[in-house]
Amino acid sequence: MKTFNNCKVIKKLPAESISDKHQKAALILLSQEEYEKEFRVDFWNAAIKQMDAIKVGDVVSGTMSVSSREHNGRWYSDIKANKIQVDSAKQIDSYPPHSSFPV
Repeated sequence: MKTFNNCKVIKKLPAESISDKHQKAALILLSQEEYEKEFRVDFWNAAIKQMDAIKVGDVVSGTMSVSSREHNGRWYSDIKANKIQVDSAKQIDSYPPHSSFPV
């Protein structure tokens, strides 16, 4: 299991039905590194409920599973979220302190 930290949510993709029993939704995240990268994290079935409290612009952290597979000579990679949470302290720290606002 891998972790991701301090990633900004740049897009929320709605849930889609994959079959009668399975649904998938996704977040597009932006890593907060020297060279920022966008990546998609998929949420399956019951894990989709974790997305309810998350909105575009939030800074999040969590765990994910990364897997790849080959099909007909082509490789496909999946990033599946296991757990995600909003970093509320990061949201607050991203704004200047109240006393620094001009009056």
